[in-house]
Amino acid sequence: TLKNDGIIGAVELYCDYTVPPALVREEFLKFVDTCPLWNRDYAVMHVRETSDRAVMLRCLASAKNPDDVGELRAAIREHLLHFLQNSKWPVFA
Repeated sequence: TLKNDGIIGAVELYCDYTVPPALVREEFLKFVDTCPLWNRDYAVMHVRETSDRAVMLRCLASAKNPDDVGELRAAIREHLLHFLQNSKWPVFA
């Protein structure tokens, strides 16, 4: 998706209902703020879907070009996976 002079990429995580979205959002925003790939234009996280077993968290962040957005998505995914694995909440990634 194009926005201004950048591209927005999405990362989706399927989590257990015990994972607090506000804490994941806080960690996501803290991470992108320090990531040089982020163009500082757009970053948001929403609870996208729910099912009887899981909650889908969707993180959106912008970068200046397709290569950077691909790398940014991978960095966000890896960082949040590490964050969740080192927390007390189960994750269905």
